[in-house]
Amino acid sequence: FSLHELPDGLRLRMERWRMKKIKIVPLRSRSQLIGAVILFNQNLPIVDKAVEAVSIESSVFLDQILNAMLYTRLKAREEVIETAENRNEQFLHLINSINHLTDVDSIVSTICEELNRVFTMDRATLFMLDSEEKVVELKHSACRLPKNQERVHQHDELYQKQPLPLEMAAGAAPTVILQNRQIVFPDCQQVLNLPMSVTDREALRILNDQRTLIGTPIRHEGKAKGALFLASFGDNVPSFSEAQLRVFDLLGTFVGRALENANLYQTVDEQKQKIEYLNDDLKRMVKELRELARKDQLTGLYNFGFFLEALHRRINEYRRCKGVHTMAIAILDLDNFKQFNEEHGHVAGNDVLKEVAHQILDSC
Repeated sequence: FSLHELPDGLRLRMERWRMKKIKIVPLRSRSQLIGAVILFNQNLPIVDKAVEAVSIESSVFLDQILNAMLYTRLKAREEVIETAENRNEQFLHLINSINHLTDVDSIVSTICEELNRVFTMDRATLFMLDSEEKVVELKHSACRLPKNQERVHQHDELYQKQPLPLEMAAGAAPTVILQNRQIVFPDCQQVLNLPMSVTDREALRILNDQRTLIGTPIRHEGKAKGALFLASFGDNVPSFSEAQLRVFDLLGTFVGRALENANLYQTVDEQKQKIEYLNDDLKRMVKELRELARKDQLTGLYNFGFFLEALHRRINEYRRCKGVHTMAIAILDLDNFKQFNEEHGHVAGNDVLKEVAHQILDSC
């Protein structure tokens, strides 16, 4: 290229460097464009022989460059998988902790404290219906950071002094219970001007900078008996995927079972049959959550941890049956996926991954 052919910004930079000529040599590996070498010269023209020499020399390193790029992508993917596995491990730890508790107060406090840690939220609050199912009462609240304890305490006092009637106009907690479904506010600061109950507005004033708020019903036998809320403050504005919201909803049902189980343990022995039924139901839920822990939240495909387990199992089977059965491993790769992400954005890239996963699942 001559300088007059370049965009203004690049042309000015070249003029400062006193460059007269530019040539771009593409780097290709198996017809795939992976980069380019840019040649500059301040005085002499760049001859074809120099370009040819650069192409030959660069080709020596193409495989190493390609391998390095692939390694970087795999490393990034490994970090994503590791993060998901850590979160799933935290869920299983939470479930295991609750399964060993038999009194309501311990379950409620454990749930609130652990959910803050698992979801990295700042406040967890649990509301339950009273015995007559006419009033919604705040049962427990947990704060993750000490700096927020004072305002969370004031927030709790507000709801403890003024239990909420079971009416949608009374606030978010009664609404979740009556509608028996989740509510999600990505940023509460964006809805301050919308209509809301007097109590909820006062709560937001006390908390001052509450941001993300999600609430899910606490169910027993499909009926909402309470509501579980997670909230963040300040600069902590997390986003929740659909898979995470489904897990949180499932946890609401699990909590409902756990609390009912605890209540039954505190009653007479004649209800033993009911307790055994609830324990079986809890085991089924744990199994469902374990299944979620083995799958990628975006695509629904089994994750890397499951792959390693399955590979180890298949190799052992092959060794035992060597000579009788054969073994094959298929590895799929999406061509030009990085380029697609750069051109269309990661949201579109995620849609591609989900569609590819859908096709794979349909073909199995």
